[in-house]
Amino acid sequence: MTRGTSGGGLFPRRLLTLIAVAGLVVAAIAMTPARPAFAWWPHMTGRAYGIAASGLVNIAPTPDTGPVGTSSATTVAPPCVVSISGAVSAHSLCARVVTSVNPGTSTATASIQDATIRMLGLPVITLGLIQSGSRTTCAGSAGRTSIASLAVGHHVIDLSVAPGPNTVVSVLGVTLVLNEQRPVPNADHGLTVNAVHLIVPGLFDVVLASATSDIHNC
Repeated sequence: MTRGTSGGGLFPRRLLTLIAVAGLVVAAIAMTPARPAFAWWPHMTGRAYGIAASGLVNIAPTPDTGPVGTSSATTVAPPCVVSISGAVSAHSLCARVVTSVNPGTSTATASIQDATIRMLGLPVITLGLIQSGSRTTCAGSAGRTSIASLAVGHHVIDLSVAPGPNTVVSVLGVTLVLNEQRPVPNADHGLTVNAVHLIVPGLFDVVLASATSDIHNC
């Protein structure tokens, strides 16, 4: 006589085992803390301004996008400033920060049509069109600067070749850093580009065309 009890008993035991294992997996998943979907979205930040100065002459960043931070596509562009006057004069100052997604990108730009710096005891410094740009993604950052012309007193600086990052020019007691590039601290990637940074130690510090882009949560 053929008995079917052993085969019939084996199948239910296997089924019960599978059900128990599946229950453990579901329980483990349920106990895992959920992370919001936006936790993996890149967070793009940046800032741009036309001019800022401290020391004997104080100029708040003008025009200034202010700090920008977002995970979506946006454009922050305050109205361009037609002109500023005084020891530091300039025309057509503009600043802009643009962010985009897929991939997350932060792009900052700043420009000045022309600028003149007249400080007692220093040679007059004149500059033509000044532009800076900084672009950052989760793959890294890149910066650029262009300066149409630059003269310190009667010394004309040769700009036939675009200045490399952090080019230092010292003339008649004046130190200029052209295409100044500095990484942004505490960001996955980020770069500040100052087209021109004029330094007179202890007296005067001015930045022309500053652009910063950075990204977080890559």
